[in-house]
Amino acid sequence: MKDACRGKKEDEGGALRRVATALGKYSYPLFSLLCLLWLLARSGRKPSRLRYPCQQAAMAHSWWLLALGGAWCAASCRQALKGRARAIPALLLLFLAVLPLSLGGQAPAEAVASLPDLAAARARAASLLPATWQASDPSTAHDIFVVNHVPRPVPGSPYHAGVDALVRFMGEGGLFLYRSDRYGDGAGPGGLIARDDVVLIKVNAAFDQRGMTNTDVVKGLIAAVLRHPDGFTGEVVVVENCEGGPDYTQVRNNAEDTRQSFQAVVDSFGDPSRVSSSSWWSFTDNLVGEFDAGDFRQGYVNLGNNVSYPKFITGRGTCVSLRRGIWTGSGYDKGRMKLINVPVLKSHNATGVTACLKNFMGVPSIHMTTNVHHDLIFNGFMGRMMNEVIYPCLNILDAIWVSPSHPAGPEGPYSKAVRTDILLAGTDPVALDWYAAKHVLLPVSGYGRHDPDTPFGENTSPYHDGTRNTGYPYNALRIMLESTARVLASGGKDVTLDPARMTVHLRDMRRLADWTGGHCVLGAQEARSDWYFAEGTTREGFEEWLCLQNPQGETVAADLTFYGSQGEVTPHRLYLPPRSRTTVNVNHLLGPGRDLSVHVRTSLPTVVERPMYFLYRGSWTGGHCVLGAQEARSDWYFAEGTTREGFEEWLCLQNPQGETVAADLTFYGSQGEVTPHRLYLPPRSRTTVNVNHLLGPGRDLSVHVRTSLPTVVERPMYFRLPR
Repeated sequence: MKDACRGKKEDEGGALRRVATALGKYSYPLFSLLCLLWLLARSGRKPSRLRYPCQQAAMAHSWWLLALGGAWCAASCRQALKGRARAIPALLLLFLAVLPLSLGGQAPAEAVASLPDLAAARARAASLLPATWQASDPSTAHDIFVVNHVPRPVPGSPYHAGVDALVRFMGEGGLFLYRSDRYGDGAGPGGLIARDDVVLIKVNAAFDQRGMTNTDVVKGLIAAVLRHPDGFTGEVVVVENCEGGPDYTQVRNNAEDTRQSFQAVVDSFGDPSRVSSSSWWSFTDNLVGEFDAGDFRQGYVNLGNNVSYPKFITGRGTCVSLRRGIWTGSGYDKGRMKLINVPVLKSHNATGVTACLKNFMGVPSIHMTTNVHHDLIFNGFMGRMMNEVIYPCLNILDAIWVSPSHPAGPEGPYSKAVRTDILLAGTDPVALDWYAAKHVLLPVSGYGRHDPDTPFGENTSPYHDGTRNTGYPYNALRIMLESTARVLASGGKDVTLDPARMTVHLRDMRRLADWTGGHCVLGAQEARSDWYFAEGTTREGFEEWLCLQNPQGETVAADLTFYGSQGEVTPHRLYLPPRSRTTVNVNHLLGPGRDLSVHVRTSLPTVVERPMYFLYRGSWTGGHCVLGAQEARSDWYFAEGTTREGFEEWLCLQNPQGETVAADLTFYGSQGEVTPHRLYLPPRSRTTVNVNHLLGPGRDLSVHVRTSLPTVVERPMYFRLPR
């Protein structure tokens, strides 16, 4: 029995050894075969991906299978061609020699393997403060809105604090997400999205992990659109041609919960007639005609010169032509179709950077294009797409995570991603790409190909800095931006690469948790019918309110007359219920970006105060509140005032008269010096004086203001003192 058991164990051990031997013998061929199958699946329908590092790594392990296949083909051809077969071995050798070059392969000894050092990049990202500045001509500025230190989303909530802050921030700067007759947070006349629009959200779904648009951001944007203040009756559609792969059902996603795919986001809203998705990849090979030609198939219309566009049907059953608009049954309505471009910021081995322009590569059918990256970089391909098909009404650039590694991009594995917690937005995709590359990705990566202003333009192997050449010039990003800008300008689009034409607004969300501060005022001695307020603004970072108390036993009419800095007069009437407090949000009433004074006149005596709350210069928080002046007068005295470091002093002068008024400002210094200054106040206007600019820094001051006719004067001060 023991011998039998011993023999059985020896047989089992021998079997295990034979299995182990077989695995050792065939494991690498099996691995190579898997590499080849993956290579064909990932790149077979898009050969340009053969330049990507992962594809080249797979090629390194599977090339010998291709060689065996080539040898087999050569043998077969030799049998068939007989006498002409002498050339076949030479052709095969030539093919194998040229293949690595055609794939952009480089000898690893010649180039730096990968950039940047991720530990250093993450340290730089942790201290990154995006630059801000104002355009030389603010009236024609291309606005870029930046929100940094975006907090992580609340699990289970559809809302995204960063997206909501961005919407509100844009509204303060006059770029309203919502089109509405009423002003509100992110809402106003001339807004982008009407209540009944079909809103297309163009994401990047071509890669997984951090190489795709953040699904938390997309979820928050959908929720924001659905929260339209007039009640949203339209629909939202997530769109993309992912050029292969699982499309909207990735397993590894760019989100706090990495299981949250784009399709999971869409499904979470529970109503495909309101929120749906359209996979343009699913019909990328379908060549179709337009709806008005009777063709109701989903597919692509090919315009030639690499330009094609999808026509598709939404979850509600709406027929959409991306170029011509919503099919109504008898014509097209393009005015109700809006496209919001939502890319992710990352490195790209060909173009240097992927952002707004490169994300538009997911609009045409790649199978109806030739030499697409050359066209994209040198000929402004995305400019033609935007001119001939659709121009995005808004670009929201996801930089919650960036993928700075070269030559790994445009893939964005978790292991090579860097968290920056930034969102950016603007209507000019060229300016936004320039800014994001220059002031977000480049400071994190430190890599010159991410600099849109790099002076280097070589196409050597390796590049001048020792990094791997991927087949395109070092300054491919700059070339792409310039070629695209030229094409867009030829189509009437106002875009710019000139930072002097850009205004960059920054909102630090660490400062938004609370607007800290306090104020205290004496009560009014009596109710009265006239109240004057010289100060007031609805500029970015400010909220102005009016609080009206009616102590009477009947309704009181209140006439508010606002005086602007350009002499414009805006009247507004409201009615105060008996024994009530009425609140007016001046930002919502008059819109953003205005400097204002106001005269409140009521039909019976009332009491009026003006609270203001502010996030000044993106970081100084606080508030103040005053009772209005009882009457206009010709003399105003202010004992306090300073232009020391950390202080800003202003004077606000309201002229309620119907004619120009002379104002003499007499400043008294701490050393007995007297500084006079005269200015003239236009009729029915609000005039602002920056005392720091007028008298210079480092001075302690009092001031007496005397005017030729009665006026109202206030002195706002803002400060930030070190603890």
